[in-house]
Amino acid sequence: MNYSLDFSRITLDQYKDQLKKRNWIPSRKILQDQAEMQFAAFKRAQIKNMEQLYSIVSNRKKRIELLKNEDVSDEYLTVLLRELQSIQPKPLKLGEFNWMPEDIIGKIMMAGITNTKIMYEALGRVHDRKKFIAETSINEQVVVDLLKLSDLVRIQWVNPTFAHVLFAAGFDTVKKVSTADHEDLYRAVCLKNDELKLYKGRIGLNDMKLCVEAAKILPADLEV
Repeated sequence: MNYSLDFSRITLDQYKDQLKKRNWIPSRKILQDQAEMQFAAFKRAQIKNMEQLYSIVSNRKKRIELLKNEDVSDEYLTVLLRELQSIQPKPLKLGEFNWMPEDIIGKIMMAGITNTKIMYEALGRVHDRKKFIAETSINEQVVVDLLKLSDLVRIQWVNPTFAHVLFAAGFDTVKKVSTADHEDLYRAVCLKNDELKLYKGRIGLNDMKLCVEAAKILPADLEV
């Protein structure tokens, strides 16, 4: 199980199709609008998958070489790099889920499970989790809940607070978010936040659509 996206397994055409189907915020709409022209140029440069693409756009020398192709836009590469970096989830310390039992989180961390990446990859399979529970006698439900939260923060733009409200609203895994109707998700999250008051303001309907779309690109491998 990989916490992060395996860029090597996503072909250039697959990624282009994802970009064309996504509902973008204005600052990243260029990724959709210029996808055909830019990706045609990437293909001519013998780029075959997302891993190769990221390697080039994140490396100054390789990027300069790619820009020698007159069809490649520096602005496009800049926005593309931001997007590629943002869809790779960063590990978060388990303590950032500060509403969860502090003593149990401490025991889990003492056992070597210190962040969401380690949690997801080490205990995401039932067999591995059962073995861990048997060896440590740590409360299984808390471990499962922390796993679900670790799964949710893999979604682009989902921080611990938003993971909390998604979890509380019943959309407690990447799989459930990815298969949700964004309008149903919007209503459920708004109602739950009105009840729990986890954050000020409102998440917009379009934000929920973006959240569902972001969840769809992740492998939903968690076993719960």
